[in-house]
Amino acid sequence: MDVQPPVHATRRPSKYLDVWDLPNDQVIDLPLNSMHQLVDDGARAFTGFLGTIARKPHMYPIRYLSWKDMPEKLKEEC
Repeated sequence: MDVQPPVHATRRPSKYLDVWDLPNDQVIDLPLNSMHQLVDDGARAFTGFLGTIARKPHMYPIRYLSWKDMPEKLKEEC
């Protein structure tokens, strides 16, 4: 009897395209609790979006301490 291990479904990481394509004049509210922690759906979207950034280190090099210091070419690629 040949028994195969169960196959687990895997999910691909979300790309948060709705956040990437957000118009420049639109903002996402990030409500905080009394301990200044993100709450509600805004927290999930924000932390998930940060995960997409973490998976693209070539686009967001950590050597720049300020957005102002980042070269315009890199900003345009974002």
